[in-house]
Amino acid sequence: MPRGRERIALGTKGEAILAKAIEQGLTAEQLVARLKAVGVTMSVRTAGFRLSEKRGRQRTPRVDRKSSSKTAKGSPPAKRPTSVDLENLDKADPMTLEQWLKWAERAAKQAADDGNLPMVGAMGRLAVQISEARRKALPPPEENPEDDPDLRALAAETTTKLHRMVDQVLGAKP
Repeated sequence: MPRGRERIALGTKGEAILAKAIEQGLTAEQLVARLKAVGVTMSVRTAGFRLSEKRGRQRTPRVDRKSSSKTAKGSPPAKRPTSVDLENLDKADPMTLEQWLKWAERAAKQAADDGNLPMVGAMGRLAVQISEARRKALPPPEENPEDDPDLRALAAETTTKLHRMVDQVLGAKP
């Protein structure tokens, strides 16, 4: 059973305008203006909902949002990477992950200097996500059997048994 009010019927022209707005990356305000021109009345909030519904859920990472704090005099803002795609973080190459991690650390330090604790927390969470993606991108460490204490003890025991067997076969006394 559908919840809320009934959907506003856009008609074929309205649906075409909505599709074109998605292709062009228009805002909800621009979509409302175009729909008004063809006689369809819709609130900006509803238009925004319809746009996001048609585009599919696209989560904007907190990194892309502007901080409410102002930078201290003389300290340039941390250089931002072009984008941090949290959805495809595991597909990024190690060099890009390293750059993003350095940026997140610089941004966290700058936010701490500015006293912006929410941004420090956001950058900390982002750094953890990037570090985890970087860890997963690396091949697993090669295991050296000589480093395992159980295998070392087993090797010593086996060597002793082997020497006893050889001594018995050759007739030497233990």
